[in-house]
Amino acid sequence: MAYTLTVYKNIRDIKDSWIKLSEKCPSATPFQSYEVMELADRYFFPYYIKDRSHSEFATISSSDGNICFIMPLTIRHDKRTESFGNVNGFNYGSFLYSENCDIDKCLRLLKSKYGNIHLHNFTQTTINEIITPPRILNKTINIAIKFGKDYDTYLHTLSPSVRQNIRTSYNRLKTDGYNLNIIYSSEGDKNNLINECIDLYCTRHLMRYGVKTSKIKKWFLKNFSFATIIYKRAQTALTIAVEINGELAAFMSGIIKDNIFVVPRLSINDKFKRYSPGIILINESIKHFIAAGQIDTLDLSRGQEQYKYSMGGEEHYTFDLEI
Repeated sequence: MAYTLTVYKNIRDIKDSWIKLSEKCPSATPFQSYEVMELADRYFFPYYIKDRSHSEFATISSSDGNICFIMPLTIRHDKRTESFGNVNGFNYGSFLYSENCDIDKCLRLLKSKYGNIHLHNFTQTTINEIITPPRILNKTINIAIKFGKDYDTYLHTLSPSVRQNIRTSYNRLKTDGYNLNIIYSSEGDKNNLINECIDLYCTRHLMRYGVKTSKIKKWFLKNFSFATIIYKRAQTALTIAVEINGELAAFMSGIIKDNIFVVPRLSINDKFKRYSPGIILINESIKHFIAAGQIDTLDLSRGQEQYKYSMGGEEHYTFDLEI
């Protein structure tokens, strides 16, 4: 089958094809939805300026004229080519393809134009679609909790000590007379909630890593960070927050696709560490998702914090590759 390579500078020019492929592509993650990718590209300008780079969307059409393969790319000033999204907050990369697409042939066609291409944060599912194995440059551990459809069943997969720790967290709140409130972002309160979460996020970075966030950077994070824009605007985005006595104690922001909620941004308030607010956040989120009946996997992404494993987290991997 003859393939034709066409490059577009604007994702909006291939909107219909992108949506069609992303809805059926088995390796597409929440980051490959059209809405998320369009927002990310639009607000990636700080990285484009910093790296003197620009985005391109390489498409490959089959002999019938239909686009069967799309690769979002970043082209740097030195002509180095890499998959779009090699920054914190864009957790999973992938290309999009149709069911009968010859992926290896498409990749060879891309390489004939761009030379070597670095692929960042690709999942094992995507790699499995490539017949000729690419060179692995790096492997990153991610943690996901698959909690299923029944809360009691999930709870009994945890160790007795973890179940006791969960009970202790709630008992301490009750003993100390503290009120617990769980907030799920909606269109009406999303902006204010996420701005408050960024304040906590910056405080957490100072307390844990000694990194101070300037007023200008905090303003940027609230108004122009591509990740924040996604959490505020995307229909598939969700922020869940724990308040203790009316004060933000923990939050997580992420994106939903099908039955998975992927969380790139999570922080806790050390002021409330006696109550393990991160554990409460995960526990309440899982109860909420099970009751709603759609999501059965909480993907906490990168980081090997012990609480992720304690709450039933299992490892999966992303890879940096070169073709």
